[in-house]
Amino acid sequence: MPESTTAFKNDSDAPADDPDLAVRVALQRVRGVGPVRVRQAEEHFETLGDAWRAGEEELREAGWDAPAIAGLADARGKIEPERELEAARAAGCEPMSWHDPRYPFRLRHTASPPPLLFARGGLDKRDERSVAIVGTRRPTEYGKQMTLELAHGLAAAGVSVISGLAHGVDGHAHEAALDAGGRTVAVVAGGLDRLYPSEHRGLAARIAESGAVITEYPPGTKPVRENFPVRNRIIAGMSMAVLVTEAQLQSGTRTTVEAAQAEGRAVFALPGSAKSPQSAGPHEMIRRGAAQLAESAQDILDALELDAAPEQAQLAEQLPDDPVESAIFSALGAEPLHIDELCRASGTPAPQASAALAMLELKGMVRQIGAMTYVRR
Repeated sequence: MPESTTAFKNDSDAPADDPDLAVRVALQRVRGVGPVRVRQAEEHFETLGDAWRAGEEELREAGWDAPAIAGLADARGKIEPERELEAARAAGCEPMSWHDPRYPFRLRHTASPPPLLFARGGLDKRDERSVAIVGTRRPTEYGKQMTLELAHGLAAAGVSVISGLAHGVDGHAHEAALDAGGRTVAVVAGGLDRLYPSEHRGLAARIAESGAVITEYPPGTKPVRENFPVRNRIIAGMSMAVLVTEAQLQSGTRTTVEAAQAEGRAVFALPGSAKSPQSAGPHEMIRRGAAQLAESAQDILDALELDAAPEQAQLAEQLPDDPVESAIFSALGAEPLHIDELCRASGTPAPQASAALAMLELKGMVRQIGAMTYVRR
C-alpha cells in the first residue's frame, strides 16, 4: 500500500486542479525536455496538452531543438499521460508543478528549478526558514556528534533541516531534526519508490510523517551516479544557507556549495582537526572565504538573523490570504529589499506590489526602512 501523499496540512492551501498535470508528469520522462523546454512550451502553447500533440514545425517555432522534438515523438508512442499520473499517485508520489502553491518558494526563483516535484509527506510554508546540512558519508565521531548537535539546535529553533538522506552526515542531520521535534526535508536522487540507500527507508518514512521526502525524478527512476549533483541544486535552492560539517577536499558536497554560491545563499563550515581529512573541505572553504565559520547552531541563527525563531516561525505560518500579499511577504526576509527587487522575486507588477506592501505595513508584517525599501518585521 502506498504511503500518504499529503501536500499541505491546511486544506485551504491545496492547489486548484491543474488540467496539464498529467502532461507535466509525462514530460518528466521525455528525453531532452527539461526546465527550458517546458518553459518554452508554456509560453508558446495555450496548454501543455497542445504542446504534447504539436507537430515538429510548431515545436520548432516554440524554440525546441531537434533532440527534444525527437524525444517527444518517441515518448508519444509509448506514454499515456493520464496513466503516468495515476501510476505516480499509486506509488505514493504527489506531483506538484512550479506553479503549485506547495512548490518551495526559494527553489522556484532559482536559475534552474525543476518543472515538477514528486513529494511524499507534507511540504510546509515553515520550510522557507531552512538550512541545508551536508557532508561526508563517513564522518568521524566528532563530525557525527557535531552534526547531531547543530541539526538539533536549528530544528529546535524552528528552522527546517534540508539534506539528502544519504549515509553519514545527511542521515544524522535528519535524525537530529526529528529527535528535536522539528521539521526536516529529504531530497533524493531517484524515484520515491527507489530510495537510496535502502537502509534509510525507515528514516524516510519517519521524515514523511512530519516533513517531506521529495525528488524531481518520476517513479521507477534509479538513483544513478549522475543524478546526485543535479539533485544537489534542489537542496541548495530550497535553503537559506548550506552548512558543511565534514567533507574531504574532493567531496561531492562541493556541488551543493557551488549551487548555493551561484544562488547567493550563505555557506557555513564546521572547523575540525587539522589532521583530519574529513575536515579538509570545511577548512579549505573557510580559508578562501567561501564559507563562514560555524561552531554552533547559534552562530548560524545569528548570522541569518533568525534568533527570534519561534516568533518568526509563527508569523511564517500566518501568511496573508491575499495571493499577492503572500508572494510579496514570502519574498521578503531580514535583508532589506527595494520594491523593484521584490517585483522581480515575486513576479508581481509594481502597482500591485506597492498596494500589497501598504496593506502589509498596516497589518504590522513589514516595515519600510528607506526609500521604497522593506524588511519583514
